[in-house]
Amino acid sequence: LCITGPFVDTLLDQSSNLKLAQILASEPAHARMKTWTKRTRRSFDPLQDAESHQSRTVLCPKCRHPTTIPYMNAEGTGFFQSNFEVKCADAECTGPPITRSSLSARRLVEDLARTGLDSGENAACLP
Repeated sequence: LCITGPFVDTLLDQSSNLKLAQILASEPAHARMKTWTKRTRRSFDPLQDAESHQSRTVLCPKCRHPTTIPYMNAEGTGFFQSNFEVKCADAECTGPPITRSSLSARRLVEDLARTGLDSGENAACLP
């Protein structure tokens, strides 16, 4: 991840801490909330969003089949839980269970492959 430019410099400047605190304490503009909802397809209100989203769909790192995983479950293997682990929804998939480590490894390989093809100024930055 590469973050540079005047915005970052402003955030890191000690004199801007008061401005940042004011921005964070103020009500968000309607346009910002609308943009958030349009880009993420999620509610801007985190409590409202949590009520309507109870699971996440991921692609199996081995076969790329979509698998829906509850965020929390009684077994402690939900996506947000420490023992996250689920079998691929494709009965024919021979891969190991989907875990945070396997998803991370697949993402790293994809990011490195994509970065290697980028010859622009962001070539050294992971997306």
